Amino acid sequence: MIAVYFKGETNLNAWMVAQGWAVTYWKYGNDYISQEEEAALPAAGYVERTGIAGR
Repeated sequence: MIAVYFKGETNLNAWMVAQGWAVTYWKYGNDYISQEEEAALPAAGYVERTGIAGR
């Protein structure tokens, strides 16, 4: 993500990545690695990352 968004104290970028709704765009940083790993857990319902530029 290019910008960081918050709702109150909640980092919405990190939250979206943890939910599997967004991925870390490695070209701009790797701040959300742990959230992306969390989203990859089977219970999260994350769709495998394929064909996404930036990684």
